[in-house]
Amino acid sequence: MVLILKKGLTWKLQLLVWIIIFISSFISNLQYDSVAESLSDAAMLVFFYPIILYTNAYILLPRFYYQHKIFKYVCWVFVLLLTTIIIRVIAVNAVFNAFFAVKRVPLSVNLFIYTSFSFIVIFIFSIIFRLAIDYYQLNARHAEIKIEQVQTELQMLKHQVQPHFLFNTLNNIYYIIQNEAPQSAVLIARLSSIIRYFIEESRKEKVFLIDEITLLKSYMELESIRLRYAMQIDFTVIGEIEDVLIPPLLLLPMTENIFKHGIDRRREDNMAQINLTVNDGNLYFSTRNKIHRILGEKESTQTGIQNLRKRLTLYYGDNYDLNFKSENDIFLVELMIPIYENQLHYY
Repeated sequence: MVLILKKGLTWKLQLLVWIIIFISSFISNLQYDSVAESLSDAAMLVFFYPIILYTNAYILLPRFYYQHKIFKYVCWVFVLLLTTIIIRVIAVNAVFNAFFAVKRVPLSVNLFIYTSFSFIVIFIFSIIFRLAIDYYQLNARHAEIKIEQVQTELQMLKHQVQPHFLFNTLNNIYYIIQNEAPQSAVLIARLSSIIRYFIEESRKEKVFLIDEITLLKSYMELESIRLRYAMQIDFTVIGEIEDVLIPPLLLLPMTENIFKHGIDRRREDNMAQINLTVNDGNLYFSTRNKIHRILGEKESTQTGIQNLRKRLTLYYGDNYDLNFKSENDIFLVELMIPIYENQLHYY
C-alpha cells in the first residue's frame, strides 16, 4: 500500500490510523467469521479505503474541484467509486469461494449495497480529510508569509534612508524642473510613485491588479529612457481586472527580465509582448522577447526563476503554473495563478 504523503501530516500518524482501522475491523468480524476470513476482510478494507481517500483528497479535489471543473470532478468520482466497488465485490466473492465457502456462492446484492455504503462514507471522510489538510496548510502558510513580511520589512528598514526625506526631495526636484524640462518632471513623478509603491504596497498581503499594471507601465517607461532607440512593447490586457487582488510585485520580475536580457542597445528593432488575461477564475500573464545573450545571463535568470517560484509556492502551494521556454532566440514566460474573491486560496 502506497500512501501519498503531504506536508503537515506525517506518514507515521497515517500508518497508525490504518493499523487501528485494520485491528478494529478484524475484531468486529471475529463475532461472525473465522480468524482467517476476518483477516481477509480487514485486509480488503485497508486496501480499498486508502485508494478512495487519497485519490480524492490528493488528486481529484485539487486537480478538478479546486480548479472549478465540477463536471469533470463528478465524473471522475463516479468512475472511482464504481470501479472500486465492483472490484471489491468481485474480489471478496472470489476469495470467499476459493478459501472459505463449502459450495460456490454467487455475487450478493447485499454485498454490493454494503460495499457501496461503506465506500461512500469513506469518500465523504476523504473530503473532510482534505479540508483538514487545507486548514492546517493555510495556517502554516499564513505564518510563513508573516515571517517573510517581517524579514522583508527589516531588510527594507536597513536600506531605507528616511523615505519621507526622499519623497520630499523628489517632489522638490519635480517642481523645480517641471517648467524647464517637462519630460524630466514626468519621469521624476514616475520614479517617486514606484518608490512609494515599493515601500508602502509591498508590505501588504494583497494589492489590486490594476495598481500592479500601473506599476509595470511606470517601470517600463523609466527603463525605456535608458535606450538609445525607442522600444516597441505590445502590452495587452483582457478581462475584468478592477476587483482582482494578487500578491504585490508578483509580475514585476518577468517584466524586468525583458529589459535585463531582451534588449540589444545597438539595435533599433527591440520588441516585446506582454499579455495579461483574467478569465474563468484564473490570471494568465506572459512575456515574449528576443534573447540577447550576455555574460552571466543564465545564472541571473535562474536566480530570478528560483525566487519567483519560491514566492508563488508560498502563496499558492502547487496551484499555479510557471513555464519558461527558449526557442529560436525567443524567450517566453507563461504564468497562471488562481484568482479568488477577497482572499488568496492556499493548498
